[in-house]
Amino acid sequence: MSLISPVPMKDPGDYIDFAEAELLLKDTVDPRDKIILALLWRCGMRAFELGHLKWKHFDPQEGIIIVEGKGNKAMRVPMEPEVVGWISQYKNIDATPEDYILEGHYKHGISRKTVWRIVKAASLRSGILVTKSNRKLHPHSLRHSLAIWMVKMGVPLPKIQQILRHSSLVPTTYYLQFSMKELASDYLLAWERAKIGIKSEEIKNTDEKVPSEELK
Repeated sequence: MSLISPVPMKDPGDYIDFAEAELLLKDTVDPRDKIILALLWRCGMRAFELGHLKWKHFDPQEGIIIVEGKGNKAMRVPMEPEVVGWISQYKNIDATPEDYILEGHYKHGISRKTVWRIVKAASLRSGILVTKSNRKLHPHSLRHSLAIWMVKMGVPLPKIQQILRHSSLVPTTYYLQFSMKELASDYLLAWERAKIGIKSEEIKNTDEKVPSEELK
């Protein structure tokens, strides 16, 4: 059985934390832009995938949306009730199953370029920049952020692979180094606490010893 080697991280600062991503959503008032940010951050979708979404792909009862990803593979992606609600409220009563959820020019699906523009505008508006590099956010940085957050929360790697719709587990290991950094930190902290505990116990035991003179 061969082991899977982690994929090296090309840009270790290309993400934001959970609180920042949620603040980005909170600061976004436009319904369409909020849905775009929610699908990128909370569902880990790619920018080009947003342009393929039609109302026939949206199932509010099941709480899922069908995404046509790389290689034209259709995958069922789970959504939070809040995101389902935002999309449901956004739907026009005249919309047909073949209409795009996020329309661009000439009734086509929204373009990747427009998605990038919306994310960068939200980044400037909220003042939230990519961690450590002080660059404006881009759509894929939100996908990275979701994956890193799930790794840190202890979600099993195969499940993260399914959510991100990776064809194999190899690219998903890209995010393992973030959990390893925290694991190493927690490991060292645990040892420090253990040493303090052992030292405290030794002092306690010494204090509780009865002097030999009192036993006479």
